[in-house]
Amino acid sequence: MSDLEKLKQLSLVEKIHTEMNNYQEPCNKDLAEFFIHLAKESSNLEGFSSALKENEADYPTGLVSKLYLIIKTMMPPKAEPKRPTSPVSNDRLRGKRERSPTRESTDKDKERNYAHRDRERERDGAMERDRERERDRGRDGDRERDRE
Repeated sequence: MSDLEKLKQLSLVEKIHTEMNNYQEPCNKDLAEFFIHLAKESSNLEGFSSALKENEADYPTGLVSKLYLIIKTMMPPKAEPKRPTSPVSNDRLRGKRERSPTRESTDKDKERNYAHRDRERERDGAMERDRERERDRGRDGDRERDRE
């Protein structure tokens, strides 16, 4: 387990410990680690709740659901086993890669973004010209008034 995973595990244990204390239930860090272990073994909330009841840990439903949610949210993800590479992927690594459809769609997206950016620039330029005209109108009116 890497240092980061250990830190995440300690943070999770502390969070469970704090949550139990918030519900005014006595808890120590070993009990928090036991809850984490049961949640990892359970595939859903009902399984977690039944595992707690089997171990004679009778807690309010709200607390159990909150603990399960916290554990599943904060639990460090399991490292997926590395799959053996296929000959096709080795060819791709050597540079014999074909152009993928996702890359083509990315090019189309870039073109759309460029067109959108150009339209925005044109619109901004037109707005700037309108502002300048309005400013100049006021200035021209001042000139005529000053001449009189």
